Amino acid sequence: LQTLCTYGNVGLAYVGLGGIIRDINPAFSRLVGYTSAELVGKHFKTITHPADIDADEEMVRRVVSGETLQYEMIKSYIHKDGRSVLVKMMVFPILTGESDVEYLLAEVTEASPTFLAPSMNPLDLAPETPSFLAEHREVILKLLGALGGLIAAATLLLQKQSEIL
Repeated sequence: LQTLCTYGNVGLAYVGLGGIIRDINPAFSRLVGYTSAELVGKHFKTITHPADIDADEEMVRRVVSGETLQYEMIKSYIHKDGRSVLVKMMVFPILTGESDVEYLLAEVTEASPTFLAPSMNPLDLAPETPSFLAEHREVILKLLGALGGLIAAATLLLQKQSEIL
């Protein structure tokens, strides 16, 4: 897991409910050109392309309110060198207690332009919740929270362990 988090190609960002970046892994740092020290404590909007901010904030609102369990979108980050970096981002809630969202985990990979549909709207990527998901929402949220919490905790522990070594 430590190798995957440190050397993997999937960027991970832990973002608080107020939009403040709490931690990132090296792959995320490579995507945007900023170090963890430069991004932790900053709002995600500081590196998000202005055209994508409203859709991203709306999707965050939908996840936090429980309207959807996760979201996926294509967006652009502004790299430290000023260029736009097109990414595919999947965002999951990390839960505490029964069903309270504590923070969000974003998995980010660079997106190929051929991946995009001609008129893709990020809000269209959030699927409607089928009746099964609606009926079992609490159980699913607990499982996602437990899994996400374990992944996040393991990632942070392994990163801290590597810093000590």
